[in-house]
Amino acid sequence: MKYLHIDVLKKADAASYADAKPFSYTILQNPLPDAGYRLLLTSAPTLDQLEPSFGMERKFGQMSHDRYERYDSPAFRKTLKPEWQEFLAELEGPEYRAFLARMFGVRDFTLRFQWQYAVAGGSVSPHCDSVKKVGSHLFYFNDPETWNPAWGGQTQILFDPSGRQVCESAPRDDEFEIVTKTDGYGNQSLLFSRTNNSWHSVSPLAMPPGTVRRLFTVVADKPRTIADTIKGYARVFYKKITGGVSGTPKG
Repeated sequence: MKYLHIDVLKKADAASYADAKPFSYTILQNPLPDAGYRLLLTSAPTLDQLEPSFGMERKFGQMSHDRYERYDSPAFRKTLKPEWQEFLAELEGPEYRAFLARMFGVRDFTLRFQWQYAVAGGSVSPHCDSVKKVGSHLFYFNDPETWNPAWGGQTQILFDPSGRQVCESAPRDDEFEIVTKTDGYGNQSLLFSRTNNSWHSVSPLAMPPGTVRRLFTVVADKPRTIADTIKGYARVFYKKITGGVSGTPKG
């Protein structure tokens, strides 16, 4: 089965994306065929397959983004259901890479995959993302038949009316205007480029106990240097020795 709705990706307008304000972004409807989306929804990694990431020290005094998370690795991929292994292989293929290159306007980037699951009480404060990123593609795996929009968890595209905010700071949500927000559930995705004003956040989560907000992100990074690789290993080692409850952010 093909998991990416290639026709939807091909129809995405790179010019409109580049001209979007306050930074380049687009919300794609039905980026996956309905049948493929349902398969991935029902075979997604479970919460116990992810690692807790709570109380993490973030740069510039920004609030911790409390959640469960996991980055893809050869070992972790072996634990995934076949549907997800096939999906990741498709994301690593030439058609999807060509889509990202066309939208981002760059050819030289590396991809990594991340699962981020949040529970009640979680939120993500305004931030721009790491300068190492070219951009991100967010997929929401929250069942539209059971997810209540009133629970929150929408990704919010933010505009700084003052024009004074810098990424190396820790502003509050109420210092921005909300330009738009995703539904946060169903067969929808958000693609955006990392810039010096790519402010975004996630609305607070107020769902019932036991409910999980499931997000899967494709991250396009600038090519890594040797220094980046050393820092990455240092972060992983630090997280292991602290039990995954504190440390520096991965970006």
